Amino acid sequence: MIAELVKDARVKADKTQAELAQKLNVDRAYISKIKRAVSDIRVSSLKKVIEEGLGGKLSIVVELL
Repeated sequence: MIAELVKDARVKADKTQAELAQKLNVDRAYISKIKRAVSDIRVSSLKKVIEEGLGGKLSIVVELL
């Protein structure tokens, strides 16, 4: 689910994986791994992608019922 949200945000921001990777100073392969949900992503890394890379704001809500 996170992978799809990141992909959708990247496409909406009109950025390629390579452009996003360059902006974040990471390999394009790292962005590809996020997209394919190959490995877990740390919250701090997700925040960097969303906020620094895509200009968004990361908010996480946890509800325990």
